[in-house]
Amino acid sequence: MRVETSGLIANLLDYHIFDFGYVYFFENVMVSEFNEGAVIEYHHLEEVLSFIFQYYKKNQNIVYISNRVNSYSINPTDLLRFTDKFPNVKAVAVIIYNDTAKKMFRIEKMFLKRVVKNFSSLQEAYQWSLNFLNTQ
Repeated sequence: MRVETSGLIANLLDYHIFDFGYVYFFENVMVSEFNEGAVIEYHHLEEVLSFIFQYYKKNQNIVYISNRVNSYSINPTDLLRFTDKFPNVKAVAVIIYNDTAKKMFRIEKMFLKRVVKNFSSLQEAYQWSLNFLNTQ
């Protein structure tokens, strides 16, 4: 399920459309939906980073949700560099819809120095994110 068709849209602060996909900004939660077949590289993540600071303070804890509605690739070391540049990402939630995304998740999880959890629905991941942040 995409953000735009979920019940979460009522909580949306803003979103941005990039050449490689969408990023949605909620209070303390950021959700990405990258395009089918996109190859996400570090410079793409830097574009996202430039918008993050418009919505989140430098000391504000957030959870990043990767809503894998499409198949795309990302270099795990680029993802690590991204999260190192924004240490306020305290956890990563990944919504997995198929076996390919599940395999990708297992690899990426090894590179991230955060709490990383997978889910089968966007609503479940969003609720977990809020609960997680309340315990920080």
